[in-house]
Amino acid sequence: MQLVAEVLAREGCRIASMYYSTAQYAGENDVVVQAISTGKYQAEVRAYGHAVMFIEFGTGITNPYDAPEAKAKLISGIPVEHGQYGHGRGASEKGWFYQGVLGANPPENTELSYKKPGLIHTYGSPAYPAMYMSRKEVCEHFKEIIKEVLND
Repeated sequence: MQLVAEVLAREGCRIASMYYSTAQYAGENDVVVQAISTGKYQAEVRAYGHAVMFIEFGTGITNPYDAPEAKAKLISGIPVEHGQYGHGRGASEKGWFYQGVLGANPPENTELSYKKPGLIHTYGSPAYPAMYMSRKEVCEHFKEIIKEVLND
């Protein structure tokens, strides 16, 4: 059973890594995904990095989070309106500027600022619920994965 848990977690890790690496994100995508054995017959998939929350839930009011299971948006147990996280810059309909790196796969509405050199202008990034989609995909192929483990 431990092997089954670990194989499922590794598959979830593989899928989540693929989703995170292809996500549109305005900044630097530093997400690392790991499969971790957490005890007897248990394993988890964890995502680390500054960009995790921004990719998973999106940023800016022009990119609402609309994943099927997203009824209450909580950050550290506190309800947060979309666009209000951090300094609340995402609430502006005109977008916002930030100093940093333009991501490798930025949304169409993100660009280097010509009016303010050294800054990047963005309207935010669309939500790309990588962990949710990974879980869903592993569940859809659960039986095949288990059969493969038991046949080896």
